[in-house]
Amino acid sequence: MNAFLTLYRSFSRHPRFALLNLCGLALGIAVFLVLFLFVRFETSFDRTLPGSDEIWVVDRSFQFGAAPPVDIPSRFEMLPLMQSDYPGTQGARLISGKVTVHSGGRAVTEQLALADPSYFELFPLPAIAGSPQQALERPGDAVVTESFVQDYLRPGDPIGQTVDITLGEERRVLRVAAVIRDLPAAMSYRNDIFAHLTQAESDNPRFGGLVTFLRFATTEVAEARIADLDAFNRRHPDPNFSGPAADVVKITDRIIPLASVHLEEPRDRLVVATLGAVGLIALALAIVNYVNLSTARADLRAREVAMRKVLGARRGALIRQLMGESLAAACVAGLLGLALAEMALPIVNAAGGMELAIVYWGQDSILPPVLAVVLVTGLIAGIYPAFVISRFQPASVLVSTQSPGTGRRGKLLRSALVVGQFAIAIALMIGTGVLLAQARHLQTSDLGFQRDGLAVLPAFANQNLDPAQRAAIRRDIAALPGVAGTATSAVIPGGGSFSIINVSREGEERQFLEGLVGPQFLDVYGARLVAGRPFDPSRFPADIREPDPPPGPDGAIRRDFREHNAIVNRSAVRAFGFASPEAAVGQTLSGGGDGVTIVGVIDDLRFDDPRKAVQPQAYYLRMDNAFSAVLAVRYTGADQPLLAAIERIWHARAGAIPFDGLTANRSLYEKFYEADLQRSRLFTLGAVLAVAIGCLGLYGLAAFDTARRVREIGIRKALGASTRDIMGLLIGQFLRPVVIANLIAWPIAWLAMRRWLAGFDDRVALSPAFFAGASVLALLIAGATVFGQAWQVSRATPAKALRNE
Repeated sequence: MNAFLTLYRSFSRHPRFALLNLCGLALGIAVFLVLFLFVRFETSFDRTLPGSDEIWVVDRSFQFGAAPPVDIPSRFEMLPLMQSDYPGTQGARLISGKVTVHSGGRAVTEQLALADPSYFELFPLPAIAGSPQQALERPGDAVVTESFVQDYLRPGDPIGQTVDITLGEERRVLRVAAVIRDLPAAMSYRNDIFAHLTQAESDNPRFGGLVTFLRFATTEVAEARIADLDAFNRRHPDPNFSGPAADVVKITDRIIPLASVHLEEPRDRLVVATLGAVGLIALALAIVNYVNLSTARADLRAREVAMRKVLGARRGALIRQLMGESLAAACVAGLLGLALAEMALPIVNAAGGMELAIVYWGQDSILPPVLAVVLVTGLIAGIYPAFVISRFQPASVLVSTQSPGTGRRGKLLRSALVVGQFAIAIALMIGTGVLLAQARHLQTSDLGFQRDGLAVLPAFANQNLDPAQRAAIRRDIAALPGVAGTATSAVIPGGGSFSIINVSREGEERQFLEGLVGPQFLDVYGARLVAGRPFDPSRFPADIREPDPPPGPDGAIRRDFREHNAIVNRSAVRAFGFASPEAAVGQTLSGGGDGVTIVGVIDDLRFDDPRKAVQPQAYYLRMDNAFSAVLAVRYTGADQPLLAAIERIWHARAGAIPFDGLTANRSLYEKFYEADLQRSRLFTLGAVLAVAIGCLGLYGLAAFDTARRVREIGIRKALGASTRDIMGLLIGQFLRPVVIANLIAWPIAWLAMRRWLAGFDDRVALSPAFFAGASVLALLIAGATVFGQAWQVSRATPAKALRNE
C-alpha cells in the first residue's frame, strides 16, 4: 500500500509524465496480451485432451520424379501390421469428408468422419449420452456432437433418432447412438458426425485421406518405432508401390507428434513466431519508454532523494521504495492493459478471422500471464531508474545548479534508447508495407485469366446430379441477364482435379499435370492464346480426348494406342526447352502410353497456391456430357445478385443437393489468400501500436527536454535567434536519433522481408520505395510528435523565460 501512496504522490506532482508512463505501459501490455492469446491458441492445437502428448500421426508423402512431394493417405493395413509386429501398440484410423445432411426439407453440408472404435480411446471426448466407443462398433450407428443435436434433431432424447445423409451417390440413414460435447476449437481433426469405418469406405474418393493415429507411452518408444520404420516397410511392402512403380516414385513415411500437425509447415511456424515477437517488441518498447522517462525524471526527484538521505534513509530503502513504485505502476498499467485488450478483442477477431476470448478462471485463465507480465515489467522497468536515482550524493545534489539527470551519460542513454525504439518501429513499418503490398498484389495480379466477373459452381460436379438436371441448370443460368457464357472443366481456380503423368520428347522426360476442360473453357476463362489454335472438334476430331474404357475383370485397362491434341501452358514450353511457343506448336510428345500433339499454347493459368511455381500443364478437351466437372460462369455486373439468382435456379432444379457456388476471386481468397491477409492485419495492428508506443516515449522526452531548456531558449532569443531557428534546433535534435535508426532498421528489414517473399513464386519486388517510404513516414510522425512542444517553447518571449534569473 505504501508503494501505491508514494506512486500517487510522485505522479501527482508531474501528472503529464505519469499519464505518458501509464499509457505507454498499458498499451504495450495490451498488445502483448492480445498477441499472447493468438500464439497460445495456435500452439495449443491438439494439446487440450488428456493423453494427447502420447498421440502420434503417420505422415506419408508421394514424390513423382523431381516433382515436389505430395501428401497421400496412410495405408489401411498399417495399424494392424504394427500391432502384429509390436504387441501392445494402440492406435486408430480415421477418414473424413463432406456429406449432405437432409433435415426439415433442407440439404446442408456437414463434416462426417469414419473411424475405428478405438478412436474414442485415444481421444476421450466427453460423452453426454451413450457410449461413443460402442457406437462405432456397430455399422449404421453414429456419434454426433451437441451442436449437431441442436441443429438437426427433434427436441427430446437424441438416442435412437436418425440422421438422413447422402454419402457420395449413396443415401444412408444413421441411428444416433451417442452424443459428445462439441470438439475443442484448437483441434486439427474436427468433425460433426462419427460412424463406423470399413476398408471399402477407406478408399472412397469423396473423403480425405486416411489418417492413422498411434499411441506411445513414452517418447523413447516412439523414437524406437521411428528408427525401425524403414525396416517395417521392407517387411511389409506396399503392393501399390512395388515392382516397376518403385523405380519412378518415392514414398516417404514419417511418424510425427500430433501436436506438431497444425504448425507442421515451417512458414506457419514462422508467422506465429513473428506475431509473438511483435507482442514482445511492443512490451519491450513500453518498458524502454518507462526507463527513458524515469531516468529523465531522475533530476526532478534528485533533491527529494538527497533530503531523504540527509534524514537518514539508506540506499537499500530507497531502492525498495523506487522498485515498489515501479511495481505499483506496472500493476495499474496491467489493469489498464487488460481493459484495453478486452475492448480490442472484437476488432482483432474481426480483422484476424478468429474467436479469441479472455478467460479469467480455469485452465486458460489470463490472470497468471497478466501477473507474470506485471511482475517482469515492474522489475525490468524499475531496476535501472531505482539504482540511478538512489546513488545520487546529497552534497553534490544540494549545492549543484545542474540536475543530475542532465549529464552527458544520461543524454547518451536516452538517445540510444530512442534510436533502438525507432529502429524497431521503422523495421516494422517496412515489414507492414511489404505485407500489405504483397497481399494487394495477390488479389490484383495477372493470373493468366480474367478472374473478375467469373463464378465457379463446384456443386455442378456432384455425382448425384443426373445429366438432365445438369443440362437444365446450365440452360437456366445461361439465360440469366448479364451471363456471357458458361464452360465446364475439372480444373478451377483454387481447386479442382488433375492427374500427373510423365511426358517425354526425344528421350527427355518431364512431369506434366493433365486437366480436362470443356469446349468453351478458353473463352469463358479469358485465357490468352499465344500460339497455335484453340480446340475445334468439328474440324479436328483428335481434339477430343475420349474417356478410358472401363477396367476388365482383372482390374486392368486395355486400349489401343491413341493420339490426342492438347493445349499446353508456357511453363510446358519452357520445361521442354522449345525456343518459343510457336516452335512448340505441332510437336508430338509421348505420355501415359499415348501420343500428345501440341496444337496451342496459352499463358500460364495460376489456379494454384501463389507460393508454388506454375507447373507444366496440358489441357485436354472432353465434351460436356462425358465427364462430371465444375461449371464456370462468365458474367457482367455485380457478384451477389448473380450468385443469388444462380442459387435460386439450383434450389428449383436440385433442391436435394447443397448449393456450392462462389466467385473465382472468393475461391482463390478462401483457399490461398485469407490466412495470409488475416495474419498481415494482425501484424499491421501490432506494428502500428508499437510505433504509437515509441511516439509516446518520444513525446515524453520532448516535453521533458523542452521544459528543461526554457531559459536556454530565452537567452538564444534574447541574442537574436528567431522562432524558425529555435524550431529547427529542437526538431533537428529530436529527429537525429530517428535518422540514425534508419541505418539499423534497413538491413534488418531487408533480410527479413527478402526471406519472407522468397516463399512466394508470385511476389512483389523488394523495392527501395518501401524503405524510403517508411523512413519518411517515421520522420514525419516523429516531427509531428515533437512539433507541438517545440512550437510552444520557441514562441515564448525571452522576458517570460528569464524573469526568474
